[in-house]
Amino acid sequence: MLSTDPSIVLSIIRDMSRQGFSLTRLFDNTNLTLEQLNTKKYVPFSDYEVVIKNAANIIGDPAWTLLYTHRLTACLPGLLGAAANRAPTLRAGLRLLESYSRLLVNNVTFSMRSGLNGLTLSSRVELSDETMLPHYIEGPFMVFKNYIELIDGQPLKGAEFRFAYPPPSYADRYHEAFQNTVVFNAAQNEVVLRDLDFDAPNPFYVEELWEMAQVKLASALQELQQENNDTYTQHVVSYLRSIEPPFPDISCVAEQMHISKRTLNRRLSLEGTSVKEIRANELHNWSLRYLEKTDLAVEKISVLLGYQDAANFRRAFKNKEECTPAEYRQRIRTAQ
Repeated sequence: MLSTDPSIVLSIIRDMSRQGFSLTRLFDNTNLTLEQLNTKKYVPFSDYEVVIKNAANIIGDPAWTLLYTHRLTACLPGLLGAAANRAPTLRAGLRLLESYSRLLVNNVTFSMRSGLNGLTLSSRVELSDETMLPHYIEGPFMVFKNYIELIDGQPLKGAEFRFAYPPPSYADRYHEAFQNTVVFNAAQNEVVLRDLDFDAPNPFYVEELWEMAQVKLASALQELQQENNDTYTQHVVSYLRSIEPPFPDISCVAEQMHISKRTLNRRLSLEGTSVKEIRANELHNWSLRYLEKTDLAVEKISVLLGYQDAANFRRAFKNKEECTPAEYRQRIRTAQ
């Protein structure tokens, strides 16, 4: 059953109470009570969705989700929030948020992609009521902004917030709240981050808390694999996409997941793939970026990707594209 963390609903209740709104109708058409929220570990997502709609009706302001999350320093539930705030680096913390998003509820997921000029955080949402889409995008994006500013210690600059829907009636508030470039009617919902040191040490890092979160994540992945046939594949792909090449070997990937190399190989094999195959695909994606977006020599690209020599890179590339890197670059530029 799809679920989410009750602390999210509890924080909404606190915010509404402080603003003087009545809570008598907040739980209408749900099976929730305030007592249950204080004792349960999870809230059914169907009930959470109704609570969000009830809150919107009670408050009467279509921009309430945006304003509510704007008031928060960081709104990250439970061990997830504690561990993300104590992550060794900003990149590691964002990667943890992405991993947990796939565990909390599978109709709202986030993905993280490292590129030539920064990181991109994307959101995929599946809703029965599309009119609620802004509530499920603007809130998390504002939380990402607040989280980044908390870890980085300064206002976020140079970012671009892209929304895959038309400007809402309160679009001017987006610009006020995000204080960066805002784009509507985009191809997808995503945040493009630039000019940040994603790997700078986090001054709030606590090793014990961070390790605890990694162990819990490893356990959750094992449970999730019983329901989904690509759990470990998704996690390894997401991990590699969040960093820049050269990529670590399988031992490092397994260690990051707090399982043995043998166990990771076995679980990926059950899903019909391997670290070697995933790694090769992601390296190829990076090679395409370098060839399409830069003028770097093929020899330099092979070094950046971690190949022993340019010949190995050319061979691997030709196996994928049936042409050499130089031929591919020429073909792309001729087409442009």
